[in-house]
Amino acid sequence: MLIPISTPPGTTWSQVMIEFANDDYLQISIGKDRHIRSIVEMGFADLRKPEPTPNELWEHFRTLAKFDGHIGWETSRAVVEKDRDKVRK
Repeated sequence: MLIPISTPPGTTWSQVMIEFANDDYLQISIGKDRHIRSIVEMGFADLRKPEPTPNELWEHFRTLAKFDGHIGWETSRAVVEKDRDKVRK
């Protein structure tokens, strides 16, 4: 179940901070407001299994976070050769 986060009018991306609380949760801060969301609530879970597990998009999102939102094709640590086509898409 996706749970959206309301933002005040005029909010820009530079005012939003997203932090990984652990492997399954994010903390999203907008000014003084703090929101905790799980992989299920953010739409990053594979729900076909008995217990929700992180999906590929979650792993790509975590990789983006590790490199401050910038991944170049020269960043060999960020993208394994066999996964390059998946990441491009």
